[in-house]
Amino acid sequence: MAPPSATSTPAVGTKTRTGQIPSIKRTYLMAYNIGSALSWASVMRQLVTCVLSNPDSEVVGAREAFGQMGETTKFVQTMAGFEVVHAALGLVRSSFLTTLSQVFSRFLMVWYILEFYPQVGNSPIYATMVFAWAFTEIIRYTFYAAGLVGAKVGWLETLRYNTFYLLYPMGAGSEAWLIFKSAPYAQKRFGDLGLYGTYVICAIWPPGSSRPSLPH
Repeated sequence: MAPPSATSTPAVGTKTRTGQIPSIKRTYLMAYNIGSALSWASVMRQLVTCVLSNPDSEVVGAREAFGQMGETTKFVQTMAGFEVVHAALGLVRSSFLTTLSQVFSRFLMVWYILEFYPQVGNSPIYATMVFAWAFTEIIRYTFYAAGLVGAKVGWLETLRYNTFYLLYPMGAGSEAWLIFKSAPYAQKRFGDLGLYGTYVICAIWPPGSSRPSLPH
């Protein structure tokens, strides 16, 4: 996936762009983006609390993250399914197929890998994956919300277009590692087809976890 570019996002800070969005539509998208940003901020808070909760080792705390906040993370991520609906209905400028593929990659993690093979979630790598997700989404949804009111926030735009280089490999790499670690469990459930199928998924894994390029 290519890094985000300034031409792929809505032109913020102009009366023309904000004026083109009907008030009801803008109000709904504003509520969705703010709600999503706050939800991911809550996930981030839980993650940090969990990692730092063990006085002996942050690694031990990270290993416990899935058990303590896995369901919350799954719920918040599932709400991103509305983005596919938004793209399908033309509420946003995002490509429907691009949005579908990127949201699906997250759904594969929370509804298949971690749902069927929860053992792989008991790893510090789960914590790094959720950190990349949450940090990315807090920035992304806040950036979109600001754009809907025509606000151009310099530091937010800088974060939007530069954190990609750290969060992209962190998120996608963590996902790929968890998929790889699920292979033996997939073999127990589905035989050799599950084993090699998992390896194939891991090898061709579309690194859409940080989803930096979605226009809105």
